[in-house]
Amino acid sequence: MSGAPRIDVGRLGATDRIGAGGQGIVYGLPDVRVEGVGAVVFKEFKATALVHLDTGVLEAMADHVAGLERSGTSDLLARCAWPLAVVVRGADVVGYLMPLVPETYSITMRRSSGTAAVRGELQHLLNPEDFLARREIRLTDRHRYELIGHVADSLVVFHRQGIVVGDLSPRNLLVSLEPETGVYFVDCDAMRLDGRTAVQQLETPGWEVRAVAPREELATPASDAHKLALVALRLLVGDQSTRDVDRLAKSVPPEVRRLIDAGVRARAQDRPAPVEWIEPLRSATSSASTKKPKRDRRRAAPTRVPAPARRATTGGPPTTAPTGRPRPRAQIVVRRPTTPRRGLRGSFLWPFDLIIVVGIVLVAIYLMIRYDPPRTPGTPRSI
Repeated sequence: MSGAPRIDVGRLGATDRIGAGGQGIVYGLPDVRVEGVGAVVFKEFKATALVHLDTGVLEAMADHVAGLERSGTSDLLARCAWPLAVVVRGADVVGYLMPLVPETYSITMRRSSGTAAVRGELQHLLNPEDFLARREIRLTDRHRYELIGHVADSLVVFHRQGIVVGDLSPRNLLVSLEPETGVYFVDCDAMRLDGRTAVQQLETPGWEVRAVAPREELATPASDAHKLALVALRLLVGDQSTRDVDRLAKSVPPEVRRLIDAGVRARAQDRPAPVEWIEPLRSATSSASTKKPKRDRRRAAPTRVPAPARRATTGGPPTTAPTGRPRPRAQIVVRRPTTPRRGLRGSFLWPFDLIIVVGIVLVAIYLMIRYDPPRTPGTPRSI
C-alpha cells in the first residue's frame, strides 16, 4: 500500500481555474497550503488522460517526495512542480496537488497592448536578436549560458534521483532572467520515475529524439541528453527548430560546440551526460557578453512584397502598385477618336469612285468575252 498522501477533492475548498492543457485542467487553491512548500494548485485529469493514467506510479511520485531527506526535497521542489499528493473523488484518483509556480518565472516583454509580464516559457527566448529587441526581452549571451547550465544542473539532480524528464520542450520549461536566472520544469506527471511513467509518453513536435533515432526508447537519460543539446543549440542560435550545429557563432567556445555537436547525434552512447556540461558552461558564462539585443535597423521597416499584377477591369494592361507606396486611386480615362486622314479613304466621295471603277472592270470583261476575231474558213470556233 502506497504511503502517498490522499486528499478528497471535496476538502480542497474554493477553486480558481488558472490554466488547461492536453492532459488536464489546473485550479488555484486559495485556501490550501502545504507545510514547507506554501501555495499549491490542483491538476485534474481529463477523462481522456485518465484512460492511460497509471495511478500506482502517480502515487509513487508523491511518495518519492515524502521519502527524500529535507535537503533532497528542497532541491527537487526548487526545480520543478513535482506531485505532492494524490487527489481522489471517492475511491477514484482524479488528479494531484503540486507547488504553485513561483512568480519569478515570468518574462517582461512588449506586446501590441503594452509591456507586461508573461509566463516565462523558454520558447520566448528561441528567437533572433531583432525579435528580442522589438519585444524588449533583455536576453544576453551570459543569460544564455547560465540558463543552459541550470538545465544541465537540474538534469543531474533528476537523474541521480531516478527521474527522467522525457518530454523536454520549450513550453514545459520555464525560465527566469531577473533578479537572477533560473529554470523550472512543469508537467512533471509526464516524467519517468525509476523507469515507470504515470501517463502516456509523448514528444513535442520538433523536439523528438526519434527524429534522429526512430527506434530509440522514450524518456531515458540519453533522450534527456539529446534535448539538452537542442536547448543549447537553439538558445545560442536564436531559432525554434534548428538542428544545424554549423549555425553556431564563432564566439561559442570550442568545448561547448563539441558538447552540442555530440549531443544532437543519433547514437545514444555518443551523447555527453548532463554532468559533463557543468564546467564548460561555467567557463563560457564568465567570459560571455552582457550586451542587450539591438534592433536590426535594416529590418526596422519590413520590405513589402509587391502586390501580384492585376488586370484592369477595363481590359488594359496589368498594373502593380509601387512597393512601399499607397496604391493610386483608379482613374477613368476617356480617349478621344482621332481625325481620319483625308484622301481616297478619308474623302466622303470614295464609295462612288469605287462603284465607277467596278463598273469599268465589268464592262471590259464583257467586251472581252463577246469579242470574236475573224477566222479562216474551216477553223473551228472556240467555245
